[in-house]
Amino acid sequence: MIAQLAPRPSGHTAAAVLRQVFGSLRVPVAFRLWDGTAVRVGAGSPVVTVVIHKPETFAQLMDDPSPGHFAEAYVASDVDFDGDMLEMMRAANEADAIHLTFGQKLGILWMLLRDRWAPRERVAAR
Repeated sequence: MIAQLAPRPSGHTAAAVLRQVFGSLRVPVAFRLWDGTAVRVGAGSPVVTVVIHKPETFAQLMDDPSPGHFAEAYVASDVDFDGDMLEMMRAANEADAIHLTFGQKLGILWMLLRDRWAPRERVAAR
């Protein structure tokens, strides 16, 4: 649903979503987005960097941010992983325990939709 309603989020908004979704991870992970935005979650030096190549991939992953969907995106060359693969698996196992509530999903969708409409509002205000 997120991918259909907000397929091209800005890097700034995507960073906020990643912090909300993965902010509870104890294993430090970094994300690098299509526009160069860097996002860190967890305490310490990141053990792996997840490189997301396109905003559409990000939106698809946020529909269900499970390790399985990240693995599918990797196989499709839509994401890359830089770092220690054993540590990445530890991070994936921890991320597998993340279960977003309906309210959290609505909040994320709201952030992405607000981002989608923001440019039109700024143009209309001129």
